[in-house]
Amino acid sequence: MNDTIYGTLSSFDMIKLLIEEEHNLGYDTIEVGNEGRIKYNEVLLPKSNLISYHLYKISDTRVSTVLERMNEPTNAEESDIAADSIDQFIKRASLYIHHLLKDKPVDIITFPQGSSDFNNEMVNCLMERFDKKTDIRCIPDLFVKDIKSAYVNTDVAKKLGLPNYEIHLLMEDIERWKEEAEILKFQAEMDEVKGTIASESGKRGRPTREMSTKKELVNNLEHLIALLKTERERKYKTKGKKGKVKFFDIDSIDERRRRSIEGLYNINLNLKEMRHLLSGKHIVVFDSHISYGTTLDDICRELQRYNVASIIPITLAVVPIVPIP
Repeated sequence: MNDTIYGTLSSFDMIKLLIEEEHNLGYDTIEVGNEGRIKYNEVLLPKSNLISYHLYKISDTRVSTVLERMNEPTNAEESDIAADSIDQFIKRASLYIHHLLKDKPVDIITFPQGSSDFNNEMVNCLMERFDKKTDIRCIPDLFVKDIKSAYVNTDVAKKLGLPNYEIHLLMEDIERWKEEAEILKFQAEMDEVKGTIASESGKRGRPTREMSTKKELVNNLEHLIALLKTERERKYKTKGKKGKVKFFDIDSIDERRRRSIEGLYNINLNLKEMRHLLSGKHIVVFDSHISYGTTLDDICRELQRYNVASIIPITLAVVPIVPIP
């Protein structure tokens, strides 16, 4: 299948592909009243040693586009149809998930940082199916990606068959990602200060001492960023290559390398008070789909450190990996 055709598909087309593959999985069946019978698959997440539930079998890689981006329909004629199809699909899938969970204790439902709007809509629809008297909480972004704490578990890497030179290269990649994340952090800080200066520059009168301090901070940050980029060019020989510093793309590496990385997810600092409330709780971790399952697995493994009572990972589907040309 050619990657170039992915972008030409509307949400309506891709939802159709997904809906057509409903109920294709075997193993177990669950009665869902008037909705018929749902079939689901169970997959073992190796790091956390937990069973993850998957509702759909996806044989078409194009389906992942609608789950990730929820693109708008390509023309007005499809608009109402596509919106209705997506809405009905979310309602139906949330019913299946609710049925899966109905005999299980649930205190918190969360999903990964940076997830698509689809995850948010799905979880909101799922929350509406629970009795309003329950104390179930939806907490998005409970755990966030944090490259600063990531490291290579060499024992895992060797068990997965990575040779020593690849392990060393992966360690170098992680160090580079950390340094690039540091540059991006300073760039974001600088942009924020510049925005404040721009918003205040139109005011009449002489510049205040506070304004002068902000301008000095911008100059210092620009100098620091330039030094860090120069060091990055020296160390990784990136001089002359086009493109800005980009945040690392964990999905761009293969399964063995990805499974060798640990410590990538930490509790959201904005929700740090939650760490004391997780003990003894029953947590559902939802994601629209997985490829290798490592993100879901990493979050579940991190949750286990907080002495939670149980963790139930659920996704709609396992989607095929699109080969990189």
